[in-house]
Amino acid sequence: MGRSMESQLEIIPNLFLDRQEQLRHRDIMNLMEYPFFAISKQPVFETRIYDDGKVRIEVKPGHRGLATIWDKDILIYVASQINRMLNEGVIVTQKVRFHAHDFFISCGRSAGGRAYEDLVSAFDRLQSTSIRTNIATKNGQTERTFFSWIKSGRMTERMINGKPVLGMCEVELEDWVWRQIVEDRTILSIDSAYFRLTSGVARRVYELARKHCGRQSHWTISLPKLAEKIGYSDDDKRNFKRFLGQIVEANDLPEYEVHIALVGDTEGKRLADFRSVRGIKGLKAVFTRRPNVLERRDSQDVLDRRAGDSPKRFEQHGPCRDREVLPLVEPEEMATAEDFAGLLQRFASGKIVSS
Repeated sequence: MGRSMESQLEIIPNLFLDRQEQLRHRDIMNLMEYPFFAISKQPVFETRIYDDGKVRIEVKPGHRGLATIWDKDILIYVASQINRMLNEGVIVTQKVRFHAHDFFISCGRSAGGRAYEDLVSAFDRLQSTSIRTNIATKNGQTERTFFSWIKSGRMTERMINGKPVLGMCEVELEDWVWRQIVEDRTILSIDSAYFRLTSGVARRVYELARKHCGRQSHWTISLPKLAEKIGYSDDDKRNFKRFLGQIVEANDLPEYEVHIALVGDTEGKRLADFRSVRGIKGLKAVFTRRPNVLERRDSQDVLDRRAGDSPKRFEQHGPCRDREVLPLVEPEEMATAEDFAGLLQRFASGKIVSS
Protein backbone atom coordinates (compact mmCIF):
# COMPACT_ATOMS: atom_id res chain seq x y z
CA MET A 1 0.00 0.00 0.00
CA GLY A 2 1.21 3.52 -0.76
CA ARG A 3 0.35 4.88 2.70
CA SER A 4 0.92 3.38 6.15
CA MET A 5 -2.09 1.78 7.78
CA GLU A 6 -1.52 3.86 10.92
CA SER A 7 -2.03 7.07 8.92
CA GLN A 8 -5.09 5.60 7.20
CA LEU A 9 -6.57 4.70 10.57
CA GLU A 10 -6.96 8.40 11.36
CA ILE A 11 -9.11 8.83 8.27
CA ILE A 12 -11.37 5.80 8.70
CA PRO A 13 -14.01 7.54 10.91
CA ASN A 14 -14.60 10.19 8.22
CA LEU A 15 -15.22 7.56 5.55
CA PHE A 16 -17.95 5.80 7.55
CA LEU A 17 -19.53 8.81 9.24
CA ASP A 18 -22.87 8.31 7.47
CA ARG A 19 -23.37 4.96 9.17
CA GLN A 20 -23.06 6.59 12.57
CA GLU A 21 -25.16 9.70 12.11
CA GLN A 22 -28.43 10.63 10.41
CA LEU A 23 -27.65 12.85 7.44
CA ARG A 24 -30.10 15.70 6.98
CA HIS A 25 -30.80 15.83 3.27
CA ARG A 26 -30.68 19.08 1.32
CA ASP A 27 -31.91 19.78 -2.20
CA ILE A 28 -30.96 22.62 -4.54
CA MET A 29 -33.84 25.07 -4.88
CA ASN A 30 -33.50 25.66 -8.63
CA LEU A 31 -33.54 21.89 -9.21
CA MET A 32 -36.75 21.72 -7.18
CA GLU A 33 -38.34 24.56 -9.14
CA TYR A 34 -37.69 23.52 -12.75
CA PRO A 35 -38.03 20.24 -14.72
CA PHE A 36 -34.35 19.46 -15.27
CA PHE A 37 -34.71 15.68 -14.92
CA ALA A 38 -36.65 12.93 -16.68
CA ILE A 39 -39.47 11.56 -14.52
CA SER A 40 -39.59 8.19 -16.29
CA LYS A 41 -37.32 5.23 -15.60
CA GLN A 42 -37.47 4.40 -19.29
CA PRO A 43 -34.64 6.09 -21.24
CA VAL A 44 -35.63 9.49 -22.67
CA PHE A 45 -33.69 10.56 -25.76
CA GLU A 46 -35.65 13.67 -26.74
CA THR A 47 -34.34 17.16 -25.95
CA ARG A 48 -36.59 18.80 -23.34
CA ILE A 49 -37.28 22.55 -23.36
CA TYR A 50 -38.92 24.59 -20.62
CA ASP A 51 -39.64 28.27 -21.28
CA ASP A 52 -41.93 30.39 -19.11
CA GLY A 53 -40.91 33.70 -20.70
CA LYS A 54 -38.32 34.47 -18.04
CA VAL A 55 -36.42 31.24 -17.58
CA ARG A 56 -35.45 28.98 -20.44
CA ILE A 57 -34.02 25.51 -19.90
CA GLU A 58 -32.84 23.16 -22.63
CA VAL A 59 -31.77 19.68 -21.56
CA LYS A 60 -30.12 17.37 -24.09
CA PRO A 61 -29.69 13.63 -23.47
CA GLY A 62 -26.43 11.73 -23.63
CA HIS A 63 -25.92 8.25 -25.02
CA ARG A 64 -27.85 6.71 -22.08
CA GLY A 65 -30.65 9.27 -22.22
CA LEU A 66 -31.56 12.18 -19.95
CA ALA A 67 -30.48 12.14 -16.32
CA THR A 68 -33.49 11.03 -14.27
CA ILE A 69 -34.97 12.27 -11.03
CA TRP A 70 -33.57 9.09 -9.40
CA ASP A 71 -30.08 9.99 -10.68
CA LYS A 72 -30.58 13.30 -8.91
CA ASP A 73 -30.35 11.44 -5.58
CA ILE A 74 -26.58 11.56 -6.05
CA LEU A 75 -26.63 15.36 -6.25
CA ILE A 76 -28.88 15.56 -3.18
CA TYR A 77 -26.54 13.26 -1.27
CA VAL A 78 -23.43 15.19 -2.28
CA ALA A 79 -25.06 18.57 -1.51
CA SER A 80 -26.05 17.21 1.91
CA GLN A 81 -22.51 16.00 2.59
CA ILE A 82 -21.03 19.35 1.56
CA ASN A 83 -23.52 21.16 3.78
CA ARG A 84 -22.58 18.99 6.75
CA MET A 85 -18.86 19.47 6.16
CA LEU A 86 -19.38 23.23 6.08
CA ASN A 87 -21.26 22.95 9.37
CA GLU A 88 -18.27 21.16 10.87
CA GLY A 89 -15.79 23.77 9.64
CA VAL A 90 -14.15 21.44 7.12
CA ILE A 91 -12.68 22.87 3.92
CA VAL A 92 -14.80 21.70 0.98
CA THR A 93 -13.89 21.29 -2.67
CA GLN A 94 -15.84 20.42 -5.79
CA LYS A 95 -14.58 16.85 -5.49
CA VAL A 96 -16.51 14.77 -2.98
CA ARG A 97 -15.81 11.16 -2.06
CA PHE A 98 -18.23 8.72 -0.53
CA HIS A 99 -18.77 5.00 -0.16
CA ALA A 100 -21.39 3.50 -2.48
CA HIS A 101 -22.92 1.51 0.38
CA ASP A 102 -23.30 4.68 2.49
CA PHE A 103 -25.14 6.34 -0.39
CA PHE A 104 -27.54 3.42 -0.66
CA ILE A 105 -28.27 3.48 3.08
CA SER A 106 -28.74 7.25 3.23
CA CYS A 107 -31.12 7.32 0.26
CA GLY A 108 -33.11 4.29 1.36
CA ARG A 109 -31.95 2.00 -1.42
CA SER A 110 -31.17 -1.68 -1.39
CA ALA A 111 -27.50 -2.49 -2.00
CA GLY A 112 -28.33 -5.75 -3.72
CA GLY A 113 -29.34 -6.80 -7.21
CA ARG A 114 -28.58 -4.21 -9.88
CA ALA A 115 -27.93 -1.37 -7.42
CA TYR A 116 -24.27 -0.99 -8.29
CA GLU A 117 -24.87 -1.23 -12.03
CA ASP A 118 -27.63 1.37 -11.74
CA LEU A 119 -25.28 3.69 -9.84
CA VAL A 120 -22.69 3.45 -12.62
CA SER A 121 -25.40 4.28 -15.19
CA ALA A 122 -26.56 7.23 -13.09
CA PHE A 123 -23.01 8.65 -13.01
CA ASP A 124 -22.88 8.28 -16.78
CA ARG A 125 -26.18 10.11 -17.36
CA LEU A 126 -25.27 12.93 -14.95
CA GLN A 127 -22.02 13.49 -16.82
CA SER A 128 -23.38 13.13 -20.37
CA THR A 129 -26.64 15.11 -20.05
CA SER A 130 -26.06 18.72 -21.15
CA ILE A 131 -27.99 21.75 -19.92
CA ARG A 132 -28.40 25.27 -21.22
CA THR A 133 -30.19 27.83 -19.08
CA ASN A 134 -30.43 31.53 -18.27
CA ILE A 135 -31.46 31.19 -14.60
CA ALA A 136 -30.40 34.27 -12.65
CA THR A 137 -27.92 33.91 -9.81
CA LYS A 138 -28.72 34.89 -6.23
CA ASN A 139 -27.42 38.44 -6.82
CA GLY A 140 -29.84 38.87 -9.74
CA GLN A 141 -27.27 38.56 -12.50
CA THR A 142 -28.56 36.68 -15.55
CA GLU A 143 -26.17 34.64 -17.63
CA ARG A 144 -26.43 31.97 -20.28
CA THR A 145 -24.88 28.84 -18.82
CA PHE A 146 -23.87 25.58 -20.49
CA PHE A 147 -22.97 22.63 -18.28
CA SER A 148 -23.46 19.01 -17.27
CA TRP A 149 -24.33 17.92 -13.74
CA ILE A 150 -20.88 16.58 -12.92
CA LYS A 151 -17.49 17.28 -14.47
CA SER A 152 -16.24 13.80 -13.75
CA GLY A 153 -16.82 10.73 -11.66
CA ARG A 154 -14.84 7.66 -10.77
CA MET A 155 -15.35 4.52 -8.74
CA THR A 156 -13.28 1.69 -7.33
CA GLU A 157 -14.51 -1.85 -7.57
CA ARG A 158 -13.43 -5.21 -6.19
CA MET A 159 -14.31 -8.75 -7.18
CA ILE A 160 -16.29 -10.55 -4.48
CA ASN A 161 -17.45 -14.10 -5.20
CA GLY A 162 -16.68 -13.50 -8.85
CA LYS A 163 -18.80 -10.33 -9.07
CA PRO A 164 -17.60 -6.70 -9.24
CA VAL A 165 -18.68 -4.63 -6.20
CA LEU A 166 -18.30 -0.85 -6.00
CA GLY A 167 -16.34 0.70 -3.16
CA MET A 168 -15.39 4.37 -3.02
CA CYS A 169 -16.96 6.88 -5.41
CA GLU A 170 -15.74 10.35 -6.35
CA VAL A 171 -17.82 13.11 -7.93
CA GLU A 172 -16.53 16.45 -9.18
CA LEU A 173 -19.42 18.92 -9.36
CA GLU A 174 -19.86 21.38 -12.19
CA ASP A 175 -19.29 25.05 -11.31
CA TRP A 176 -22.99 25.95 -11.64
CA VAL A 177 -24.05 23.22 -9.22
CA TRP A 178 -21.24 24.09 -6.80
CA ARG A 179 -22.24 27.74 -6.75
CA GLN A 180 -25.84 26.88 -5.89
CA ILE A 181 -24.72 24.84 -2.87
CA VAL A 182 -21.73 26.74 -1.46
CA GLU A 183 -21.80 30.33 -2.73
CA ASP A 184 -25.49 31.13 -3.23
CA ARG A 185 -26.57 28.75 -0.44
CA THR A 186 -29.87 28.14 -2.26
CA ILE A 187 -30.64 24.78 -0.68
CA LEU A 188 -33.59 23.46 1.34
CA SER A 189 -33.95 20.56 3.74
CA ILE A 190 -36.18 17.77 2.48
CA ASP A 191 -37.90 14.92 4.27
CA SER A 192 -36.04 11.61 4.02
CA ALA A 193 -39.36 9.98 3.06
CA TYR A 194 -38.85 11.65 -0.33
CA PHE A 195 -36.58 8.75 -1.29
CA ARG A 196 -39.41 6.28 -0.70
CA LEU A 197 -41.55 7.88 -3.40
CA THR A 198 -41.47 5.46 -6.33
CA SER A 199 -43.23 7.72 -8.84
CA GLY A 200 -41.27 10.40 -10.64
CA VAL A 201 -44.38 12.57 -10.72
CA ALA A 202 -44.81 12.23 -6.94
CA ARG A 203 -41.21 13.28 -6.41
CA ARG A 204 -41.69 16.40 -8.54
CA VAL A 205 -44.98 17.24 -6.80
CA TYR A 206 -43.27 17.02 -3.40
CA GLU A 207 -40.31 19.13 -4.56
CA LEU A 208 -42.61 21.90 -5.74
CA ALA A 209 -44.74 21.78 -2.59
CA ARG A 210 -41.63 21.94 -0.38
CA LYS A 211 -40.16 24.81 -2.40
CA HIS A 212 -43.32 26.95 -2.51
CA CYS A 213 -45.29 26.11 0.59
CA GLY A 214 -42.42 26.89 2.94
CA ARG A 215 -43.87 28.17 6.21
CA GLN A 216 -47.27 28.90 4.65
CA SER A 217 -50.23 26.76 5.62
CA HIS A 218 -51.15 26.13 1.98
CA TRP A 219 -50.17 26.79 -1.63
CA THR A 220 -52.20 26.62 -4.85
CA ILE A 221 -51.17 26.24 -8.49
CA SER A 222 -53.20 25.66 -11.65
CA LEU A 223 -52.92 22.17 -13.12
CA PRO A 224 -51.57 23.38 -16.51
CA LYS A 225 -48.79 25.26 -14.71
CA LEU A 226 -48.11 22.31 -12.40
CA ALA A 227 -47.85 19.98 -15.39
CA GLU A 228 -45.27 22.28 -17.01
CA LYS A 229 -43.27 22.53 -13.79
CA ILE A 230 -43.24 18.76 -13.45
CA GLY A 231 -42.00 18.36 -17.00
CA TYR A 232 -45.01 17.23 -18.99
CA SER A 233 -45.38 18.19 -22.61
CA ASP A 234 -48.77 19.06 -24.08
CA ASP A 235 -49.06 15.55 -25.54
CA ASP A 236 -48.57 13.93 -22.11
CA LYS A 237 -50.98 16.00 -20.03
CA ARG A 238 -53.71 13.36 -20.14
CA ASN A 239 -51.32 10.98 -18.39
CA PHE A 240 -50.47 13.75 -15.93
CA LYS A 241 -54.08 13.97 -14.76
CA ARG A 242 -54.17 10.22 -14.21
CA PHE A 243 -50.93 10.15 -12.21
CA LEU A 244 -51.94 13.18 -10.17
CA GLY A 245 -55.21 11.46 -9.31
CA GLN A 246 -53.23 8.50 -7.95
CA ILE A 247 -51.15 10.84 -5.76
CA VAL A 248 -54.27 12.55 -4.41
CA GLU A 249 -55.90 9.19 -3.57
CA ALA A 250 -52.77 7.68 -2.01
CA ASN A 251 -52.26 10.77 0.20
CA ASP A 252 -48.73 9.67 1.07
CA LEU A 253 -46.66 12.73 0.14
CA PRO A 254 -44.18 13.63 2.89
CA GLU A 255 -45.17 16.78 4.84
CA TYR A 256 -48.05 17.79 2.55
CA GLU A 257 -51.55 16.81 1.52
CA VAL A 258 -52.90 17.75 -1.90
CA HIS A 259 -56.39 17.94 -3.36
CA ILE A 260 -57.93 19.29 -6.55
CA ALA A 261 -60.33 22.24 -6.71
CA LEU A 262 -61.96 24.42 -9.35
CA VAL A 263 -59.91 27.47 -10.37
CA GLY A 264 -62.83 29.81 -9.63
CA ASP A 265 -63.36 28.45 -6.11
CA THR A 266 -61.63 30.96 -3.80
CA GLU A 267 -62.09 28.63 -0.81
CA GLY A 268 -60.36 25.79 -2.64
CA LYS A 269 -62.94 23.14 -1.70
CA ARG A 270 -61.99 19.57 -2.55
CA LEU A 271 -63.42 18.35 -5.86
CA ALA A 272 -64.27 14.73 -5.21
CA ASP A 273 -64.45 13.53 -8.83
CA PHE A 274 -62.15 15.89 -10.68
CA ARG A 275 -61.50 13.23 -13.34
CA SER A 276 -65.01 13.85 -14.64
CA VAL A 277 -64.02 17.44 -15.51
CA ARG A 278 -62.86 17.63 -19.11
CA GLY A 279 -59.22 18.68 -19.46
CA ILE A 280 -57.18 20.41 -16.77
CA LYS A 281 -57.49 24.13 -17.58
CA GLY A 282 -60.25 24.79 -15.06
CA LEU A 283 -58.55 22.95 -12.21
CA LYS A 284 -55.96 23.78 -9.56
CA ALA A 285 -53.99 21.83 -6.97
CA VAL A 286 -54.22 22.89 -3.33
CA PHE A 287 -51.34 21.84 -1.08
CA THR A 288 -51.78 21.88 2.70
CA ARG A 289 -49.00 21.43 5.20
CA ARG A 290 -49.45 18.44 7.50
CA PRO A 291 -49.56 19.00 11.31
CA ASN A 292 -46.30 19.38 13.26
CA VAL A 293 -44.12 19.81 10.15
CA LEU A 294 -42.84 23.24 11.19
CA GLU A 295 -42.20 22.12 14.76
CA ARG A 296 -40.10 19.21 13.51
CA ARG A 297 -38.12 21.43 11.14
CA ASP A 298 -37.60 24.09 13.82
CA SER A 299 -36.22 21.54 16.25
CA GLN A 300 -33.77 20.37 13.59
CA ASP A 301 -32.83 23.98 12.81
CA VAL A 302 -31.86 24.43 16.46
CA LEU A 303 -29.50 21.48 16.14
CA ASP A 304 -28.10 22.93 12.90
CA ARG A 305 -27.43 26.28 14.53
CA ARG A 306 -25.61 24.57 17.37
CA ALA A 307 -23.46 22.92 14.73
CA GLY A 308 -22.66 26.28 13.20
CA ASP A 309 -25.19 26.20 10.36
CA SER A 310 -26.20 29.86 10.10
CA PRO A 311 -26.54 32.22 7.12
CA LYS A 312 -23.91 34.56 8.55
CA ARG A 313 -21.44 31.71 8.84
CA PHE A 314 -21.79 30.78 5.21
CA GLU A 315 -21.64 34.35 3.93
CA GLN A 316 -18.24 34.55 5.58
CA HIS A 317 -17.17 31.10 4.49
CA GLY A 318 -13.53 30.81 3.64
CA PRO A 319 -10.62 28.48 4.34
CA CYS A 320 -10.95 27.11 7.86
CA ARG A 321 -7.69 27.53 9.76
CA ASP A 322 -8.69 26.18 13.15
CA ARG A 323 -8.80 22.55 12.09
CA GLU A 324 -6.28 20.37 10.37
CA VAL A 325 -7.78 18.51 7.43
CA LEU A 326 -6.20 15.12 6.86
CA PRO A 327 -5.06 14.32 3.31
CA LEU A 328 -7.48 12.33 1.22
CA VAL A 329 -6.62 8.71 0.51
CA GLU A 330 -6.55 7.83 -3.16
CA PRO A 331 -9.17 5.17 -4.02
CA GLU A 332 -6.52 2.71 -5.21
CA GLU A 333 -4.90 2.96 -1.75
CA MET A 334 -8.07 2.13 0.21
CA ALA A 335 -7.68 -0.38 3.02
CA THR A 336 -9.06 -3.87 2.48
CA ALA A 337 -10.98 -6.02 4.97
CA GLU A 338 -7.76 -7.94 5.62
CA ASP A 339 -5.99 -4.66 6.42
CA PHE A 340 -8.64 -3.77 9.02
CA ALA A 341 -8.44 -7.23 10.58
CA GLY A 342 -4.67 -6.82 10.84
CA LEU A 343 -5.10 -3.43 12.50
CA LEU A 344 -7.44 -4.85 15.12
CA GLN A 345 -4.94 -7.59 15.93
CA ARG A 346 -2.15 -5.03 16.28
CA PHE A 347 -4.34 -2.95 18.62
CA ALA A 348 -5.04 -6.01 20.71
CA SER A 349 -1.35 -6.85 20.94
CA GLY A 350 -0.48 -3.29 21.98
CA LYS A 351 1.64 -2.58 18.88
CA ILE A 352 -0.58 0.41 18.05
CA VAL A 353 -1.60 2.83 20.77
CA SER A 354 -4.55 5.20 20.19
CA SER A 355 -3.91 8.85 20.88
